[in-house]
Amino acid sequence: MQGPSQSAARVASACLLLLPLLAEPAFGATRARASTAANDTAVIASAPGATSRDALNAFLRQLDRAEELYRALMFEEADRISELTVMRINAFLESHRHLSGVDEVEAVLQARTAQLRELRSLLEHDRALEEQRSAERYDRLKAERERRRQAYQLALEQRRAAEARAARWWPIWFGRPLILRY
Repeated sequence: MQGPSQSAARVASACLLLLPLLAEPAFGATRARASTAANDTAVIASAPGATSRDALNAFLRQLDRAEELYRALMFEEADRISELTVMRINAFLESHRHLSGVDEVEAVLQARTAQLRELRSLLEHDRALEEQRSAERYDRLKAERERRRQAYQLALEQRRAAEARAARWWPIWFGRPLILRY
């Protein structure tokens, strides 16, 4: 199971992977001139703002949350969070397609979502194996459960027989009648 410190370390390492992309000179708030044979157009490369960094951090936190839910075997909720986050990531990337370095950011996020898919597949397979083992164990112990149930029934019948035999002596010994409840 993954602890909070491992989750924080994963977010920090993902942020460290993304920060060099955001700090590259191509992301600077400078104007760049792109000359082509057909025309001379101005290409403006601007750095993603603080809201973009916040959005990337939020995406990574949501993907970490989905991973925690997968590890807790809460597949439906993790799938929901994962799918919503992927949709938001796709919209974010599409709106920032004009920035250089967005392809590298996209590759990092795609690798993260691919890791989640593989984790889900692994844990789902493990859960299926565990259910199969549990079913096999349940079947193996069926005879033992039946033997114990029969032993309990025998003890219950012995108690009832003893109470029936003692019903005559009970008032003499205890001064009150024996009340039998079944």
